[in-house]
Amino acid sequence: MTCGRKALTDNVIVLGVDGFEPSLAKKFMNQGKMPNLKKFVERGAARADLTLLGAMPTVTPPMWTTLATGAYPSTHGITAFFNPHPEKCGYSIYALDSTMCLAEPFWNVAAEAGKKTLVWHWPGSSWPPTSDSPNLHVVDGTQPGAVNMGIAIVDHEAIVNANVNIEKVVFAAHNATNNPGVGCVITDLDVEEDKTEQKSVGVAGLAAAGKGLESAKVYLDETDSEVAVMGFMNFDITNSPIKEANGWANAPEDAKEFTMLTSNGYVRRPCLILKNEDGIYDSVAIYKSKKETEPMLVMGKDIYVPEFVDDVLAKDEVKQANRALRILELAEDGSKVRLWLSSAYDVHKDAVFYPKSLYSEIVENVGYVPPVSSASGNVEEFVDKLVVSSWDVYCQWQADALKYLMDNGFEVIFSHLHNVDLMGHQIWHFGRHRDDWGNNEAFYQDIFERIYVQTHIWGISFLIWIKAGRLLLHLIMFDYRGKCNTRLG
Repeated sequence: MTCGRKALTDNVIVLGVDGFEPSLAKKFMNQGKMPNLKKFVERGAARADLTLLGAMPTVTPPMWTTLATGAYPSTHGITAFFNPHPEKCGYSIYALDSTMCLAEPFWNVAAEAGKKTLVWHWPGSSWPPTSDSPNLHVVDGTQPGAVNMGIAIVDHEAIVNANVNIEKVVFAAHNATNNPGVGCVITDLDVEEDKTEQKSVGVAGLAAAGKGLESAKVYLDETDSEVAVMGFMNFDITNSPIKEANGWANAPEDAKEFTMLTSNGYVRRPCLILKNEDGIYDSVAIYKSKKETEPMLVMGKDIYVPEFVDDVLAKDEVKQANRALRILELAEDGSKVRLWLSSAYDVHKDAVFYPKSLYSEIVENVGYVPPVSSASGNVEEFVDKLVVSSWDVYCQWQADALKYLMDNGFEVIFSHLHNVDLMGHQIWHFGRHRDDWGNNEAFYQDIFERIYVQTHIWGISFLIWIKAGRLLLHLIMFDYRGKCNTRLG
């Protein structure tokens, strides 16, 4: 027997926001800073007090898998970021892996029922795809941060310091060796293991390749903690002298030169500091070599440049990669420049797009995946100008990509944003002053507000905007402990 009731809509979008603390959301909503969230509450999409409901344990992979399957972690089997290894006592295995999930996700049901379905960066049991239906399309899901964040990075975030007082070009590689996010601590194990492949591609890379990451001997102390690892990130550093431009094919009059190094110091890009019509040095031009007559990029002071494609040398291979840039400091007399480069994303990395043609379609119609910054959370300038700005660009890119895909036939979409959670890991602990850190709690509390408003603009407002298209909306909010509040709206 079939039900004769007509469906409310033919289209559904489920959008989750990880790390969305309900007390802050309610505060900003009541202050009038998140009016569309208020509309959701008024329509019954959440309890008026935003009280959270959730399963245990309150960790990202099991909670997102619970939302995707309707099953508790004890049933679906994803219990942490790293599950106990089923065969090797004392080992754990990376759990952002759909093949470990024992329950069926809703997107398989939708796709096999004939709906063109998209799973866009769902951080729990979404990758690799577990249905052969041609209606199922999946993007990433191997790690929580952002699309391609776990596998496409081919060069590290960097700072270029150029100054007339520096005598020679020197490159210093970042020295971060810690890997945050491991969901368990195992000590005193008498085992030996070969981590060569693990170190070379990382946990998300192995997950993308269909290989589970096994780990043991995870030692944790204060210097290895999330506060130390994610709050105090390291950069590649180039220190370069600033000189009068010499030996250029086409250098503007009065231009000054310095050098930018990337790819662990092996790729050299000559740069010119340029004067404006008033005689003030206010922009930087990056060239492939001094022989070139035209620059690859010209950028003004303190303007976020979201896309700069250049060659990167990674593991003895030349790869085309996209990165964001920003001039943090530029002296008007051209005597000093401080330039930031985001991590570089391989622009051909389609390994976590299914089918792979989906990647080229997104790049052609929306643009390259924009890098997001993991710059040090303890430096106010970096948080303000780099981290928040990079997420502004990423959230807009994701909204544009989802809108494009909806306009091109997708009927059911499961997606999420991780900006609140990831920035929370970087800066949450700075929201209260500590004398030994010297942090300005007012600044960080203001940043939290900006992050929530950012999510409101590109996430929740995006849903309100598409409401007119007769979509059934499902809003999910996670607090910083991983609990969730989810109701149909």
